[in-house]
Amino acid sequence: MCRSRTAPYVKKRIPNPQKGEAYSQTASYVGHPPCRITERELEAMFGEFGSVAMIKIVKHRHAGQSKGFGFVEMPSDLEADRPSKS
Repeated sequence: MCRSRTAPYVKKRIPNPQKGEAYSQTASYVGHPPCRITERELEAMFGEFGSVAMIKIVKHRHAGQSKGFGFVEMPSDLEADRPSKS
């Protein structure tokens, strides 16, 4: 189910050291992006805050439609903090 807001919100992901995740990871959760947004468009949005290492929009396995969230990874903590503060 894709629910659209006027703008996606970003929540900084906190790594879990018990799962072997390092504290330097800079992946952020992106909630409620527009239903038909592409990874390229999302990369352009986050590119305003710095370089983007990885974009992943989570999609329904069979329908191929967005599930309404995704992840953005930026190479540095400084760049990863910028979108969540704006």
